[in-house]
Amino acid sequence: MRRAKLIFTAVVLILSSGITTAQVAINTDGTNANSSAMLDIKSTDKGLLPPRMSTSNRDGILNPSEGLIIFNSDTKSMQYYNGSTWRDFNLQSSGSVVCGNDFIDSRDGKIYGTVLIGTQCWMAENLNVGDRIDGIVGQASNSVIEKYCYGDNTTNCDTYGGLYQWSEMMQTGSLAGVQGICPTGWHLPDDAEWCTLENEVDAGTVVCTASLMRGSDAGSNLKE
Repeated sequence: MRRAKLIFTAVVLILSSGITTAQVAINTDGTNANSSAMLDIKSTDKGLLPPRMSTSNRDGILNPSEGLIIFNSDTKSMQYYNGSTWRDFNLQSSGSVVCGNDFIDSRDGKIYGTVLIGTQCWMAENLNVGDRIDGIVGQASNSVIEKYCYGDNTTNCDTYGGLYQWSEMMQTGSLAGVQGICPTGWHLPDDAEWCTLENEVDAGTVVCTASLMRGSDAGSNLKE
């Protein structure tokens, strides 16, 4: 009885040691895994296949871990979970974005989603560019983009986007087609473009022209 107990203890110790320190190398030349890698795959004629799934399958994953990677068979792109949302690996510059894909703002490296609504491509998130200043300070006319964050808390800008005064947002020029503080390839929407959006998401109930907007439930529909 005593001898059996000692043998069992030794086996448990050996297994525990293997689990906590093992590195895995998958190759045909018998080399060990790189010291910095838990998994080291080497091949000259084969690739690595991540899980392939549709967007609905992806969204059905319960409590995805930050850093989780999949191949989206609907968008034909590699995607990763950043802790709050799924992002594409194949990030495009703001001036060459394919609507529906993410793009990167080269000015500060921030990543934004996009969405096609009718025939218009919109950013799916509020812009968050510039240096934060306190709300009691006016945004100056200079070469620096300045923003307010609700409650003077930078975290609120990360969540909801920056807040800008009209002159800061516009930078220069009239409204139609003005880039203002937008990334390259994007511009501030004018009245007609807002109307197109409203009529698209609230078709049949909204009366909207460039000079008249009434009866719209567009905001609630966009949230849904």
